[in-house]
Amino acid sequence: MNAPRLTSQEDAMNFDGNFKHIDVYDIAALSRKVSAFTEDEWGKMSWKDRIGKEHRETQTIPILFDKDFRHANPSRHSAADTLATAYADMTAFMKRIYEDDAGYFIRMILVRMNPMSEIPLHYDTGASLPYSHRVHLPIATNEKITFQVGDESKYLKQGELWEINNQRRHGVFNRSSDYRIHMIMDWVTSDLAKLRKEQLGLEPEDVGQLPKEDSRN
Repeated sequence: MNAPRLTSQEDAMNFDGNFKHIDVYDIAALSRKVSAFTEDEWGKMSWKDRIGKEHRETQTIPILFDKDFRHANPSRHSAADTLATAYADMTAFMKRIYEDDAGYFIRMILVRMNPMSEIPLHYDTGASLPYSHRVHLPIATNEKITFQVGDESKYLKQGELWEINNQRRHGVFNRSSDYRIHMIMDWVTSDLAKLRKEQLGLEPEDVGQLPKEDSRN
């Protein structure tokens, strides 16, 4: 797959479409490790740390994450060691998919969504989220859980890697009695880092504007 060259903020914030299927991954080993996380581990990070009331029905285990939503030098959490194989595999996938050996993960988190709940439609904002490729890997899901981006809704199957257009309104609707678990990854390419500097005047190490606290419905 050839990654398009980015020339404007519109390109950075909106690719052509709502969803982009990019690969598949055998989640068997990853699923076993994720199922071993305790309720205490799921409860350590508040949804408020992710910024946004839209996340109040979720629990998060950070792998790479910082509350200041920086764009370089992410903090590595203990789950990165537990999930070292998946971390290495995802890094190799992203470098191949986006054809950029200089690319890097700025965030990687596990997110568990409550049964019979929703993540309301919202946009991702700030000085980092619009300048990274947001990729989802479903680990636990079912056909009663749908992901909406723009006016399009999809059931994202286990093991499918999807990039979502997070600069369009998006949300998730869990109409089942089961938890939904995704690994969510933000991958920064050289083009996006350069574009961020051109448009925001920020070096990769500069934090810049944080995401807005509330959803924009």
